[in-house]
Amino acid sequence: MGAVKWIILCGLSLSTVTSWPRENLGDEEDIPICVCPRIYSPVCADNGKTYSNQCDFDCHLNHLRDKGAPEIKVVKEGRCHDEL
Repeated sequence: MGAVKWIILCGLSLSTVTSWPRENLGDEEDIPICVCPRIYSPVCADNGKTYSNQCDFDCHLNHLRDKGAPEIKVVKEGRCHDEL
């Protein structure tokens, strides 16, 4: 019985984190890799994009900094209204 609980616990642990989405991001070297919780708590950045949570935003921000791109910041909690 203990082994079954361990397997279930490991499965649940793995399902609570995700890597940065890879679709529509361009070249392989242009894709940030982060492990973030799969909790949907959207934030809107001043670039007009909604990020699924603060961790996803921070991951993207750090990737942009590494590339020398202009800074972005969160302007509000919740979705950006101009997105479809």
